[in-house]
Amino acid sequence: MVAMHFFTKSKYITAVKCPKALWLSEHKPEAAEDTFNEHPLAEGVEVGELARRYFGEYEFVEYRSNLMEMVKETERLLASGAAVIAEASFIYNGLFCSVDLLRKTSLGYEIIEVKSGTKIKDIYKDDIAFQYYVLSSSGLNITGAYLMHLNKNYIRNGGLDLQELFILTDYTEGIVSEQKYIVKKIQYARNIAEQNNEIEVSLSDCPNIKECVFSAYCKKELPSPSIFDIAGMRNDKKQKYFADGVESFEDVLYKAKLNEAQTKQVKAELNDVEYIEKESIKAFLDKVKYPVYYIDFESVKYAVPRFDGINPYKEIPFQFSIHVQDCENGDLKHYSFLADAGRDPRREFAEKLCEIIPKNVNCIVYHKSAEIRMLMPLAEMFPDLREHLLNICENIVDIEEPFRKKDYYCKAMKGLSSVKVVLPALFPNCPELDYNNLEGANNGLAASHAFWGMDKMSEDEKEKTRKELLEYCKLDTFAMVKIHEKLKIILD
Repeated sequence: MVAMHFFTKSKYITAVKCPKALWLSEHKPEAAEDTFNEHPLAEGVEVGELARRYFGEYEFVEYRSNLMEMVKETERLLASGAAVIAEASFIYNGLFCSVDLLRKTSLGYEIIEVKSGTKIKDIYKDDIAFQYYVLSSSGLNITGAYLMHLNKNYIRNGGLDLQELFILTDYTEGIVSEQKYIVKKIQYARNIAEQNNEIEVSLSDCPNIKECVFSAYCKKELPSPSIFDIAGMRNDKKQKYFADGVESFEDVLYKAKLNEAQTKQVKAELNDVEYIEKESIKAFLDKVKYPVYYIDFESVKYAVPRFDGINPYKEIPFQFSIHVQDCENGDLKHYSFLADAGRDPRREFAEKLCEIIPKNVNCIVYHKSAEIRMLMPLAEMFPDLREHLLNICENIVDIEEPFRKKDYYCKAMKGLSSVKVVLPALFPNCPELDYNNLEGANNGLAASHAFWGMDKMSEDEKEKTRKELLEYCKLDTFAMVKIHEKLKIILD
């Protein structure tokens, strides 16, 4: 049997975002960077499964590699009079789409597109418009087109209230108006996909230059580094400079308006020099008094709130690592906490933190806004711990400060100040400080995703993941110890 190729909704949406991305995905898919991440898929599945229950009972069309089988199953369910069909699938004139929810009404059918985010994006209109065109052209009377997304203001209290968890927004009027243009837009997209010659889109006009998986491919002819590697500059500003002929760092230095930090980045790259502002570094170090508690938190966000008092994507701390040094050059003591998956970790997290960290001691963190962002809600939530938690906040010293201000800077930092960039720049070829040598999670996002799925793991998988998370978070605080030592050595 010869496989049939259809022009899908996802291809159309890619073309709307960037026609060159569609052409590359069809003709040079190997040029895409591998950014696959299972977590968003798992999160989307969780939201989608809940959304299907919004209207009550429903029928579900299972995915099949043979798309025609999905269409036939949909036809059978329509003929049976199904009230709600999840993943109802249609083909019209070589176009294919599946509908998250297709709801029968007394007048016809409603299309409901489900998104796992809390914000409405312009591209969603194009998404629904494609579905409306395919379904109405297939003979269905479409009476409404809706977007369903998570309600950021919903706070769980007991069982999930799906009517409150989701917001249903009526897109019908705009989608009907869009039908005047949809045929030409679809044909344009199909022509792009089918043509042999690579389509050209200037980087100055690229709408998604930061997130696109083909970004590196499209920049391959640029000098390295280029204007697009300047840290702390908006993408639209970089694109404007590029349109004016500013490409290399030499161009940037003489033709672009840079702040002090950006100027240091460019000059360090061009001249291979280090910047060491000793007076500023000394002023920073003078703020640190022993004993010192080096602390780092890890947090998780659930699209669907799992615990009471939490709204979608609320940041919840689930782990910390603490290295303690009582005096300069003293021995290190290490403490750690990692919550049990499936339980609300906040109370235990806060209690353990207050047990280990006394009041009025210096707490060194890296990028203090993250820790403060998690401590403040805990202080509000637990009045009996409020004074202690706020005291920790008040005594935080941010060791990112000298690097963020470029008081210490070298070209290996590439204009950035995150610990994942600063640490290897300060300690190149040091295995014990190399995050890449860790098994499993080796960055904050990976740690968050690992904990998110732990309650669904087997006991062996849980134990393995726990060990990996503990090692990762421990390295975060040990890294701060070593960075602190390095700053002191610089002044000797």
